[in-house]
Amino acid sequence: MAKSSKTPESMNLKRDVTWVYQHFGQEIAVEDAPSPGAAGMLAWAAGNPDAFYNQVLPKFFPSRQAIEALERDVDEGTEQLEMIAAVRGWKREDIRQ
Repeated sequence: MAKSSKTPESMNLKRDVTWVYQHFGQEIAVEDAPSPGAAGMLAWAAGNPDAFYNQVLPKFFPSRQAIEALERDVDEGTEQLEMIAAVRGWKREDIRQ
């Protein structure tokens, strides 16, 4: 039995939003879109670019500030490695950076 285009497997909002972003301002045939929803979103975004860029896009892709905050908060285990080294009597240069 063929799957309907409305099945959850065919619904991929992040893919559709990405596709709209990549094709923004282009005339695309509906059948060339990854889904009917993507084609509709492209048509809507053309008439509502501020809403697309300020409301839709940020829901699917983090801002530069959010990415930088995540990078700052990454725990590389340095503190734990230094404690292990101290217990084992290793020198700092013995620990791989």
